[in-house]
Amino acid sequence: MDAPSLDILDKYVGTLIGLAIGDAFGMPMEFLTREEIQRRYGEQVTRFEEPFAEHPNSGLRAGLSGVYSDRLFGQSERPLKYYGEDDIKTMKALTGIDVLLTHEAPIGVGMEKDGKDLGRPEIREIIEQVQPRLAVFGHHHVYREGQIGATRVIGLQQPKHSYVVLDTDTFSTEKVSAELSTGKMPQWTYAWER
Repeated sequence: MDAPSLDILDKYVGTLIGLAIGDAFGMPMEFLTREEIQRRYGEQVTRFEEPFAEHPNSGLRAGLSGVYSDRLFGQSERPLKYYGEDDIKTMKALTGIDVLLTHEAPIGVGMEKDGKDLGRPEIREIIEQVQPRLAVFGHHHVYREGQIGATRVIGLQQPKHSYVVLDTDTFSTEKVSAELSTGKMPQWTYAWER
């Protein structure tokens, strides 16, 4: 039986996935000679490895994608656009994280609308437990800075308005105005963008 033919989109997706996996798999070995790779990792690298301490990507990052759904939070089977209890438990067990990326905001950092805090308590719990140096979220598209313990928290605007540059040596940040707006109102807007 002949193998099924793939349409061009499947080929592109497969190429991108293969590129991402290959890049992640090989990243820790960048900048090392063959001898250094063999000394650090053995004759064959057969799994994802952590980069060596001096590697430019050695700082640890973690992320929690998706949004909260009261209906789906306790379910193990749910669409990828939602996080659940199991994701929160996994995130709380992380150690040594420098930068935490989440879609949702943590509660208590000033993301309020009509006197109601829009942040999520489980995101705050992750930050309090893991204690990253920096936590960044984007769901509300409003620039905010806050603090949870020793963790600096930043809410990002839409990239057309601004972006943040992070100095990974000092963990200082700089907000940069993008000024890419055309002046036209998009077809949909959040109330705070009007």
